[in-house]
Amino acid sequence: MVSLNMPRFFFDLFFEHYVVLDPGGLFFEYPTSATAAADEMARHLLVSRAELRNSSSWIRVRDERRKEVYRSSIAPAGEAAEASSKAQSAFSKNEKALEPRGSRQS
Repeated sequence: MVSLNMPRFFFDLFFEHYVVLDPGGLFFEYPTSATAAADEMARHLLVSRAELRNSSSWIRVRDERRKEVYRSSIAPAGEAAEASSKAQSAFSKNEKALEPRGSRQS
């Protein structure tokens, strides 16, 4: 059973001029768990899908309000680190707004 307080996050794939929207999303207790999942998806796609390598592809994470909260680049390590640090600074500003009231992250 899914808790009513657990937020849903959507993971959309951007590839060239295509956008593949996530229709169902996934539930995560904390926003940082969703960003870690996006990073893991990006690493998996980098290895398993040759057409996504060096194509400026990325995964967008959206919250329940459909607002973008994070981006994870599907790029080799050096390029991904630079793109991810820029996206992380934007995400940090929104992270507190996503946490359920009264909850604390350890």
